[in-house]
Amino acid sequence: MKTLTSLLLIILPLLPYAANTPDSYFQSGMTKYQAKDYKGALDDFSKAIEAAPKEAKYYLYRGLVKAQLSDNISAIRDYNKAIELKPDYAEALAQRAKIKFELKDFDGATEDCNEALSDDANNSTDNLVLGMAYFEKQNYGESMKAFSEAIKLDPYNTEPLFKRGKAKMELNDYLGAIKDFNIVIKLDSEYGNAYLQRGIAKSFLGDKAGSCIDWSLAGELGTAEAYDYIKSKCN
Repeated sequence: MKTLTSLLLIILPLLPYAANTPDSYFQSGMTKYQAKDYKGALDDFSKAIEAAPKEAKYYLYRGLVKAQLSDNISAIRDYNKAIELKPDYAEALAQRAKIKFELKDFDGATEDCNEALSDDANNSTDNLVLGMAYFEKQNYGESMKAFSEAIKLDPYNTEPLFKRGKAKMELNDYLGAIKDFNIVIKLDSEYGNAYLQRGIAKSFLGDKAGSCIDWSLAGELGTAEAYDYIKSKCN
């Protein structure tokens, strides 16, 4: 009995310190991050980094938290560090691409997306962001390729379908655009912008009645811009 008591007296004081490991801070940060306690998660990930400054994933997740807190520049610094420690870190590259896109660095976003996809080509989100960046650069052909890949990987996601339709509009492929908007509406009958854009495509093809109906539906679904088209082209 004395031996057991002596052993407990030795072990118990050590337990709090054993819990304060980099991984325990990281796991605590993950729990808080999933609970949307971003400030708490930021504190825990920072403690994990302080304890293990060469662990790339800790910087990645602290960057994710900073992005949620709209601290984009600081988030990029963490992604940079993660990539410095692990140059082929596809997830860090992809997250940095998203921030660069938000900051309108479309060249940087396309570069990061392409590098991330070279390591993980089967990522629908990365292809979507790549397509969006190419679209903003007015490279509609490349944007369509990226959106098509995203659709192939996630065929029930309306966002790449809608955006591919808009890219087709820029290339004057109105019939192709209508086909994409039709699929979007089939998947989500309340997607107001899809009706709006389909109406615009129909108007280019001379289908006034069809375009006015689509704009009316878009307006009823809360797309206020549709009423401008109705006023100028249907009345």
